[in-house]
Amino acid sequence: MTRIDSVMTRSPLVTVTPDDPVELAERRAEEAGVRHLLITRDGALLGALCVCELWGVDAKVAVSRCRHRPKTITVAPETSLESGLALMRRHRVDCLPVLSEDGSLLGVLTRRDLRNAGVAAPEPPRCGSCGSTRHVRVSRGASICVECQPRSVPATDDDYDELGVGD
Repeated sequence: MTRIDSVMTRSPLVTVTPDDPVELAERRAEEAGVRHLLITRDGALLGALCVCELWGVDAKVAVSRCRHRPKTITVAPETSLESGLALMRRHRVDCLPVLSEDGSLLGVLTRRDLRNAGVAAPEPPRCGSCGSTRHVRVSRGASICVECQPRSVPATDDDYDELGVGD
């Protein structure tokens, strides 16, 4: 059995606080070359955020207002890759923060980590308009990517059931 801690990303773990502005979060993600940001306060994990959730949001808005998922699914480092993959598929997420027994953030398991380990990553949803798998949101049974989403319709916390980020 291959454990998550043998393939997870340990660095860079890009963190932001809930009060950080979107512009800072986007800059940190771009500089580190990552798509997933971990929201922390005083070293404690509060959530995870995909950069696509920041698109089209005013640069000064707090990161905490951009999250579409109320709950963050986490795993322990000794969890098997197969169990991690099953969690990602069940909850339709593309990253799993890895926490120690005491709740310390150790790393993050991403779709890329799974692919690099030779494990099939969860199949991302496809946009119903263009067929893209990049930054697709599933809302009320319909899938649409951020590029096809009308810009005049702002996203709210209640608009999206699921979020998938293809590579």
